[in-house]
Amino acid sequence: MDSECTHKDALPDDQALYIETPKGLIVLLGCGHSGVINTLEYIQKISGGENIYAVMGGMHLLRASTKRLAFTGDNLERMAVRYLAPNHCTGLDAVCYFKKRFPDAFHVSMAGAKHSFGN
Repeated sequence: MDSECTHKDALPDDQALYIETPKGLIVLLGCGHSGVINTLEYIQKISGGENIYAVMGGMHLLRASTKRLAFTGDNLERMAVRYLAPNHCTGLDAVCYFKKRFPDAFHVSMAGAKHSFGN
């Protein structure tokens, strides 16, 4: 465990997908090994600065410190994310943190959950 984030993550299997919609980008995270905020900032860069409407998936925050959760929350707020559906490796403490901090944007996303971004 590296609570200070000083060791390089040896798992190079991180993937994410983004979808362009009229509301903004919808980002689907695999397991967030590169860091949720790093991933979102990179997606904004390659998409031409599009706003990020939704972030869904694994955020790799299972053992995140309070400081790291606050950093992630502050940046999600800065990015004005309107739909947040953490799951997989996000961890219960982080999910609860996001539900409390972003009550209007938070959506439960357990296995089998469906999310709709229709008209």
